[in-house]
Amino acid sequence: MGSTRTLIAGEKAGILKPGVPAFAAPQPFEVLDVFQSAARSIGVPLHEFARDVETFETTLSREGTALRLALRDGAEYEAQLPLLGKASALAAAVATWTVHTLVSEGHLASASENLTESLRDGLESTHLPGRMQIVRRDPWTILDGAHTEASVEALVQSWLPLWGSGGTLIFGAFEGKSTDAMARLLVPAFGTVILTTPGNFRPSNLPALRESFLKAGMPAQNLLIVDDAAEADQRAQNQGKPILICGSFYLVGRFLTEVFSD
Repeated sequence: MGSTRTLIAGEKAGILKPGVPAFAAPQPFEVLDVFQSAARSIGVPLHEFARDVETFETTLSREGTALRLALRDGAEYEAQLPLLGKASALAAAVATWTVHTLVSEGHLASASENLTESLRDGLESTHLPGRMQIVRRDPWTILDGAHTEASVEALVQSWLPLWGSGGTLIFGAFEGKSTDAMARLLVPAFGTVILTTPGNFRPSNLPALRESFLKAGMPAQNLLIVDDAAEADQRAQNQGKPILICGSFYLVGRFLTEVFSD
């Protein structure tokens, strides 16, 4: 796997196939340039979200995300997603735009005479475990598999409008992840951080992880290491604040199995 955006984009572009329309979600310029070049090289059209979409609006709440999408061809879609957060709303918008375009261009037959209604019904029944998944409401407890700098940044941007700062973070990551960068994004949003391991599938280094959060400005007295998942959850509950559990999908799976299985 590449180590820069352009290298990763070049690898992802390998999925493009002659005769198959391609679609690009919002991307940094350098990434979009790689996709455009790859599409031109095999002679396929590249549809770009930023070019085809006139309006993309979201309204966040603890009960879900309202989505409004207006395309430049005049089509409009609205839905109340059960999913939380801007990242999930963008994924839903990209999926809606893609299906609309494929149907409009005759590449895909609509399953219903009313495409707008079908897409809305599909969006409003979509569930995505491990992405801002509410597992408890007293205190509010959210699971999210964010494990990269970009996904953690998107998570924090959705977390703060809904639950504010000062909550409790339970965080675990395997060695080799960008923990310094993730800690810098997370520390301003949380008053207490509890570090644990995602599991035994790969090595974890809790002392090194602690250093990442200390360097990011988390006071040592507010930074705990608790390897047992049930104990980590109990200590988080004792803080009486909203709880976010993130850093790895393995961590999400561990807590779903060991703490929230009932």
